[in-house]
Amino acid sequence: MLEQVLAGRTCEEIGRRLYISPYTVQDHLKSIFAKTGVNSRRSLVAQLVYTEYLPRVGSEVGPDGWFAGSRAEAARGHSRMSFRETEGSHRVREVG
Repeated sequence: MLEQVLAGRTCEEIGRRLYISPYTVQDHLKSIFAKTGVNSRRSLVAQLVYTEYLPRVGSEVGPDGWFAGSRAEAARGHSRMSFRETEGSHRVREVG
């Protein structure tokens, strides 16, 4: 589901690709939003970038195009990161 959202697909497009109703897609998205503490697709994508991509920047990329290394390493890297909003823009800082 997240891959489809990241690709910018609508509920109807996601439903067709996954062979489910667009209403089921909406229900899944509501559940994902609740679990991640966001309230929109834009916020979900931003959170994924901050928690999954940024902690891995500078890491090796494997032959399959994904970041090399374990998720535990990425989680350790993320635990040192903090996000704060300053004048409408998000800034990342080390926590220590």
